[in-house]
Amino acid sequence: MKKSGLIIAILFIFSTKNSMAQGCSDPGICTIGSLNSASTADSVSRTDFTKADIDELLNTAILSEKYNFGVEMGYGEGDRNTNIYSVYLRGSIRLKEKLMLGIKLPYTITEGILGSAQGLGDITLNLQNIIKSGKSFRLAYTIGVVIPTNTANLKSKGRSLPMAYQSSMGLFGGLVGITVSTRKWNGVLGFQQNFGNNGNEFTTEGIILDPGIAGYDTLNRARTNFGSSRMLHNSGDVILRLERGIKIKRADILIGILPIYRIDNSTIKLLNGNTYEVNKSNGLTFNVTAGFSYKFKKNWQLSINAGRPYINRKVAPDGLRRSNVVLMRITKKFW
Repeated sequence: MKKSGLIIAILFIFSTKNSMAQGCSDPGICTIGSLNSASTADSVSRTDFTKADIDELLNTAILSEKYNFGVEMGYGEGDRNTNIYSVYLRGSIRLKEKLMLGIKLPYTITEGILGSAQGLGDITLNLQNIIKSGKSFRLAYTIGVVIPTNTANLKSKGRSLPMAYQSSMGLFGGLVGITVSTRKWNGVLGFQQNFGNNGNEFTTEGIILDPGIAGYDTLNRARTNFGSSRMLHNSGDVILRLERGIKIKRADILIGILPIYRIDNSTIKLLNGNTYEVNKSNGLTFNVTAGFSYKFKKNWQLSINAGRPYINRKVAPDGLRRSNVVLMRITKKFW
């Protein structure tokens, strides 16, 4: 009865009306190393956490593999009904018994009313070190870097697109976090700091809305629905992830919460060169998450994770808001 109730609760949460808030499908602190979504097998099984790999927080069967490689496909619905399709290549190498090196490289295609764009996403590199582990407890920390693959200035028909269409944030970042896991619960506290400004050139300044004036474009009015993001700078983000897992035969289900707090307002550059602080672009977003994992062969794993926001930042010039996010991963383990 308890297991059935949990499944019903998950379906109810993800069938309710969408609300807009920051997603975590983009490269960064929410989806790497021990800061990623917890594996329910990790939470509820008797696996010794010293034998967990870098992606153990999504995998259900934890073994002492040396290498782990996988492909993840994702879909998210962004601002103004933009459709965001992503393919992630993930890999991990065990350097020592408790030290793992991980890498994630996404490729993103975005389609919407302003056109389409595609390109490589930000590369995420991270080291995870397990401080203490046992059959019912694990403590680990993660440090990493986010490396942009472009300046976040992809264009359509010669016009710069807003950040909701960009494959990269165009910003270097550093991240750190700590994870505490038991058989049933997983808790994460993490921080990511971005540096510098990107090269995005999208702005709503001076957009011509009168068809009788030279320079008018039929998409200009649609462009005004997106916030300016010219030479964007984002402050740091703090995340807190809490998840509860349950095992049902060969399947694993988890449900959790993921609050994300943007410390300061974002800033952009106006056409006159002045720095402009985007009011109400800081603050709390609150996501509810759910996941499902299934081991269908000895070394193959299928995982599906989904998230839906219920509290949002008022303004998001970084284009990270999502009304829903779904990720599906197939992983192959090697010895």
